[in-house]
Amino acid sequence: MFVYTVTKKRAIRMLLLAIAIIAGIAIGIAAILTAISSGADERKLPVYQVERADNKLSLTFNCAWGNSNTDELLKILDKENIKATFFVTGEFCDKYPEDVLKIFKAGHEIQSHSDKHPHVEGANINDFILDTKQAEQKIEKITGVKPTLYRAPYGEYDNNSIFTINGMGYKYIQWSVDSIDWQEPNASTIVKRVTNGAQSGSIVLFHNDLANTTEALPEVISSLKGKGFDFVTVSELIYWENYRIDHSGKQIFDGSANEQIHTAGTQVNAAFEILLDNLTIEEIMSLENGISPELGRKLSNVLTKEQISAVTALSNEELQSAWSSLVEAKITGQTGILESSNTTAVTPAVNNNELEGDKIAVTDQVGGNQGVQTAATTTSAVTTAQPVTTGEVNEANATETTLPELEPKGG
Repeated sequence: MFVYTVTKKRAIRMLLLAIAIIAGIAIGIAAILTAISSGADERKLPVYQVERADNKLSLTFNCAWGNSNTDELLKILDKENIKATFFVTGEFCDKYPEDVLKIFKAGHEIQSHSDKHPHVEGANINDFILDTKQAEQKIEKITGVKPTLYRAPYGEYDNNSIFTINGMGYKYIQWSVDSIDWQEPNASTIVKRVTNGAQSGSIVLFHNDLANTTEALPEVISSLKGKGFDFVTVSELIYWENYRIDHSGKQIFDGSANEQIHTAGTQVNAAFEILLDNLTIEEIMSLENGISPELGRKLSNVLTKEQISAVTALSNEELQSAWSSLVEAKITGQTGILESSNTTAVTPAVNNNELEGDKIAVTDQVGGNQGVQTAATTTSAVTTAQPVTTGEVNEANATETTLPELEPKGG
């Protein structure tokens, strides 16, 4: 808990500087977390399926290219009273905003498949974050709802991309049953693959803009219903907290996670106290241009793996709130830093009365949901670019975890 007392006038000036800094934080925070976490030996996995005993599964459609069968897909799903999850790219949103809105209004969920469908494995983290944020903006502009699930192009992932996506408040979603419709087999092949592979908690991969998908879908649904399966969106299928992911990518409910909450909170507070002591205001400001290797090494030397893990587990909103509190604390503790800063900030409208008076308390709990509290606090939405995804994974990977491989095209 950081608690400082400052004059109202100084609080306003600190807020202006904080706004300028936070404009680069959406990229900077995840870049830091990735840089200091990427050395971890443990392989991170996205969610491929969910351990459930209620015969629920999810149908998903990746949308990245054309829109030839949007109406047909929606008619089939509506007739069967099924809600599905559509992972769309930002470029698909640009080309077919009416289709995205039509899908959303039909009751299906719209989630992110990146903006420009880049390869994410080994990608530059800042570029990856920017692409993801661009897709997020485009989806939210059309639907009014911010996406919370991410499916990477080509089904790619590595520790860096998973750490980053989790740090941005998303769940990283793959699939356990690949219809291979992108290989354009006949409809009967698709039906056989999906119906034979489906289990309780399965996530099934389809693509739009393919005639064989439209042809096979009615029989797939009929067969799965005949086996007693119920259909829900991915958001309804997965666990949002108190879970672990096993070696095969299966998400498993873990009630013992509740016992870790207090410990995690303690680790978060400790991490930000260490950052406050070890980062200069110049280093904080430099995040606007991304994280340098030197700063990454510096942070990895002062933070423990437990602290890194606890901070990485925070939602994007919690990270931004905690980071803005760190910025506030750093600025407050350095006399004259406001006058010496070269930062250019856009000044929001401020009532002159807000600059009068004696003192106010600026309080924020690091790692919590509160923001910086001042008499003139202004909420500034930081907008960033969104990503588009186009490729998927196929189930042929012969690793011990039997995870899918990359497909050449995808959707």
